[in-house]
Amino acid sequence: MLQIRKLRQVDYFFLLVMIAYAFDFGNLKYAMAWCFSAVYFLGSGLYEKRRLKGIGKEYLLIFGGITFLFVITAILQMINGFNSYAINEAVYYYTPLIFIIVYSQISDEQDVETILNYLFVLYIIAFFKNFAGQLTLANIKSISFANSYSPFESELAFVFLIFECFYLYMGKRKKAIISLVLCILSFKRICMLVAISFFVLSKWLIQKKPVSKKMVFATVIIFVLLPTLTCVMLNDAFEAWFYQTFHITLYEATLSRSSRIEAVMNSGQIKYGLGSVTTYLTRYLNTMHGSNFASRSMHNDLVQMYLECGILGSIVFTYVYMKATSVNRMSFALICYVFFECYFNHLFGAGCTHIWVLIYLMMSITGMTTRNGENDGEENGTNYSFYTDI
Repeated sequence: MLQIRKLRQVDYFFLLVMIAYAFDFGNLKYAMAWCFSAVYFLGSGLYEKRRLKGIGKEYLLIFGGITFLFVITAILQMINGFNSYAINEAVYYYTPLIFIIVYSQISDEQDVETILNYLFVLYIIAFFKNFAGQLTLANIKSISFANSYSPFESELAFVFLIFECFYLYMGKRKKAIISLVLCILSFKRICMLVAISFFVLSKWLIQKKPVSKKMVFATVIIFVLLPTLTCVMLNDAFEAWFYQTFHITLYEATLSRSSRIEAVMNSGQIKYGLGSVTTYLTRYLNTMHGSNFASRSMHNDLVQMYLECGILGSIVFTYVYMKATSVNRMSFALICYVFFECYFNHLFGAGCTHIWVLIYLMMSITGMTTRNGENDGEENGTNYSFYTDI
């Protein structure tokens, strides 16, 4: 059952913003998030009658990593000319982070847990609002893993995976099972497999132990090498070898992703940093398919990051997320999945900012519980450095 606790004024405003995200109120949701952040950051002492807490180092890491990308973007634009499309990217990257930084400043662990419980109900309502008329036994039976088909397929799969991680971490398996079921119904194939895997491995993942520096370093290397090698291999010789070996073109195997990457690489138009790839692809695909062609992203955020901000940008950006989540196995596993998904999908864009709000809330819970555990350990004379790294 949902634990009903008295909501604060800040919680009501937070929920209003998230309702706008859950039901997609266009650009209004961004304006609401920024207004919320400005009002409560500037007036938190008056409204909440408390001082701002120190910003968690995990948020500072991520904020620094995102800012580093925009520094690279600014340098490239000073060299090659100004293009305003990077401003949109700033909105998408900074909005969920600033939003949660402000909320976490005036919230404790119980507040964050409460708001996530309410958001869980909100997204269940969003699911039924979208699919109530289609939720029949016949449609459920029509779900096909082989054909990658579900009548309920939507981005909500990512949302319910995050809720599954949260409830597994908090030891609430019934809600975790509900999240898993809704994730499977929402059917993003990789997401669904990861959700099942996380549930099976939950006893290991929920252990409140940090991830070793070696594991963080190895993971960063993997996610930096992936886009680098992808760009190196995309050439005529490799494509010919691929066809001769597997009797299918690389274009077909990657669902046209390879051709988009090659088009961008050969364009000479991505010299302006963040936003360059999406802007170029929009023009390129509109020319090829007409202005009504909807899918204009590269569907590979790792390669896009590499092409827009270079190898240094990829290293810094990947490292800050891995390091920020290494405080806990569950958060680290979740962000590793997100980066893996970004090799096939587009999760750092306009349509996914609400997903990052939920990821940052998950990070808040893990960070707060870790810090509270450390404080309790110090008070009881316990040294938490005995944790065994993975």
